[in-house]
Amino acid sequence: MKLLLSCMVSLTCTFSGIWALSNFFSIQKSKIWLRFLSVTIISVLQGLMCIFGIPILNTISMLAMIVLSTIICFRIPKISFLIYDFLIALICFIADAMSTLSLSFVTQKTISSAVAEDSLTISSCLRTCLLTFILCHIVFSMIRKKKSSFVWYESISYAILATGEIITANYIIENIANTHSGTFLVFFLTGCIVLDVYIVFVFYRVSAIREMEKKNALLQQQTDMQMAVYRDLEKRYQNSMTIIHDVKRHVNALEGLIQTENLTEAKQYEKSLYQQLDKLHPSFHCSNQLLSVILNHELLKAEQKGIQLNLNILYDKLDFLSDMDLTTIVSNLLDNAIEAVSELDKDRTVLFVIEEQMQCCMIHTENKYEKLSPNTENSFLSTKNGHAGIGLKNIEMTVKKYNGIWKATVENNSFVVSITIPIDSQPII
Repeated sequence: MKLLLSCMVSLTCTFSGIWALSNFFSIQKSKIWLRFLSVTIISVLQGLMCIFGIPILNTISMLAMIVLSTIICFRIPKISFLIYDFLIALICFIADAMSTLSLSFVTQKTISSAVAEDSLTISSCLRTCLLTFILCHIVFSMIRKKKSSFVWYESISYAILATGEIITANYIIENIANTHSGTFLVFFLTGCIVLDVYIVFVFYRVSAIREMEKKNALLQQQTDMQMAVYRDLEKRYQNSMTIIHDVKRHVNALEGLIQTENLTEAKQYEKSLYQQLDKLHPSFHCSNQLLSVILNHELLKAEQKGIQLNLNILYDKLDFLSDMDLTTIVSNLLDNAIEAVSELDKDRTVLFVIEEQMQCCMIHTENKYEKLSPNTENSFLSTKNGHAGIGLKNIEMTVKKYNGIWKATVENNSFVVSITIPIDSQPII
């Protein structure tokens, strides 16, 4: 009977943890039934470990069960999942301890006496299952609202702390089970819970500061991009003022050449003057003035680097995007593409398309590349030294603000970015 109850508790711990983690990680849907069957077998094997009656073995097997279940069921981007796994293990242990202690307190018996009775053991196991599910729900609901991220060393330090608490509590239970009703253990576990809550709170504060630093870096990148566009506009303005200032001189020079019948020189002068005037005329124009400015800036940059930038703008009613967000998306996409193509000796072409389909704005870029470092969660990082991939992160953050979808893939040796944004969407502040 105890083996059956132990297996039931193990299954409850595992699937309560899987349910809690599904709010943070994506479940691997391929062969999902085989995955859940594997997790069930692992949980049953862990439940059977109680036959040995070795607390440290039960602790280690429980931690291994939870970690393996997470790896089997989820796409894990970072080692930070360990902090969640050890938190689940701690919740399971606390639920088991609280159930046993409450049983000892209600029956006014020692812990070992209360656990020895089969009828009370069944009641204790059922309470353990219920408490595990409830605590997982409460704790992970609070964590989900924080939307914070942990780094690997925080995960490892918390894992060590949780393991130490579980081993210490197991040692204390083993030594007082035959003589005490567990009052001291209640205070000890309460202290552990307070300590854990405080440490997690500190981790969240540090994580919030880290996220703020990332956002500041992204905002700085946006600002630098806007300034680059404005500097290009200022340069074009200065060039136009220079030519306009010298128009009268150019006209007088042409008249002088014509009057002296130097027609060949006059035609060459005229051609040179037209070339200067053509530089003032934008290479691209559409009804969206800001988009025209950005694309002309990128065309000039591509021309200076000997890159062919092919534009196919079939939709330019982008008023639903703020000026900052439009600049962030378009400038980042084209800057990354031009930078990647500039490292090539051939296929120095970038394709940029904006079109409307099914009430959605579709933005598409495609370019060849020399090398690329794939990163998790549908993103890629540049291989340039000192380049942290801020541009693509900035794009992703901006697209999500409008409930859009962005996808970066490699197709036929080309790096392709596709963005879909609902036209009637409102930005999430």
